[in-house]
Amino acid sequence: MKKILTLVAVLSASLLVFSLSSCKKKEEPKKEEAPKAQLVSPAELAKFLPKLGGDLQYDKYSTTGTWLQVNVQKKDGKERAMWFQVFDQRNDQRAKDFYKNTTEKVAGKYPAIVAKDMHVWILVNNIEIRLIGDSKAYKNTAKLTKFLESFDLAGLEKL
Repeated sequence: MKKILTLVAVLSASLLVFSLSSCKKKEEPKKEEAPKAQLVSPAELAKFLPKLGGDLQYDKYSTTGTWLQVNVQKKDGKERAMWFQVFDQRNDQRAKDFYKNTTEKVAGKYPAIVAKDMHVWILVNNIEIRLIGDSKAYKNTAKLTKFLESFDLAGLEKL
């Protein structure tokens, strides 16, 4: 009887192991990411910058990496008036979603994030421009907005 109970126990255990091994968890198919789109180079983005006049000139700039950063200073060279960064955000949905709920617009149609008298950021299709006022004279939302409107926004929209 002992042998029969042992045999039944072994067979039961074997059957249990066999049953469990056939119930492998199905692996989730890996989500294939869409291939990343080619970004517009900082040198190409620079072609859409405004022509400066009056008391402003471009100063230091950086095209390191995938974005453009430019300082705008007063012609006397004593003070930075403002600075901006230009990003190609076509592969960054979170950055584009950041603008979805804004009611502010620049040039009547481009969504904007505005910190009154400090900065104005806009999204032009896939291109984001973050403009920050530095000097007292340019810590002014209206001046910052006017400067943004002097970019070739229609050209940027096509990128």
